Amino acid sequence: METSSGLKSYTIKDVSALLQLTPRTVYQYVKAGKLKGYKLPSGWRFKEKDIQAFITLYEARATRYVK
Repeated sequence: METSSGLKSYTIKDVSALLQLTPRTVYQYVKAGKLKGYKLPSGWRFKEKDIQAFITLYEARATRYVK
């Protein structure tokens, strides 16, 4: 979904498919503060930049363990 400001926002279902995680895991990451999301009356929404920040953070952590 694209907002009036031109930013893309994603639902829990979208994010779970993109990250190949279950919706429950996405909720857990939000609750733990690892993934930034916004609770709206119609459900959770995630900005593209926040998803990218999450991916970048965990890619950096994963590369520390790869030799």
